[in-house]
Amino acid sequence: MKKLLIATIALSFNVTAADYSVCKELSVMAGTIMDLRQSNSSMPKLMETVGDSEIAQSLVIDAYSVPLYSLKSNKEKKIKEFANDTYVACVKQLRRLGLKKTLYLAKS
Repeated sequence: MKKLLIATIALSFNVTAADYSVCKELSVMAGTIMDLRQSNSSMPKLMETVGDSEIAQSLVIDAYSVPLYSLKSNKEKKIKEFANDTYVACVKQLRRLGLKKTLYLAKS
C-alpha cells in the first residue's frame, strides 16, 4: 500500500511538472494580451484575433477589466503582474488536478 501511494504521488507530480510548459505559454499569452491592453488596442479587434479560444477570450476580458495606465513603469508592472498571476493560477489548477489523480489512483 505504501509503495502504491508513493508511486501515485510521483506519477502525479511528474504529470503536473511536465504540464507546467502549458502554464508558461499561457503566461506569455497573458503578458502579450495585457501589453496590447496597455497600448490601448481595440478590444473587439483583439477578441476577433484570439478567435474561438475560450482561454484567450477570458484573458482578454480580464485584461480589459484592468485600468489603462499612463506611466510606462505602471504599464510594465501590470503586464508582468498579469502574466505572473496567470502562471500561478495555471500551476495551482494543475496541482489540484494532479492531487485528484493521486487520490483516484490511491483508491484503486
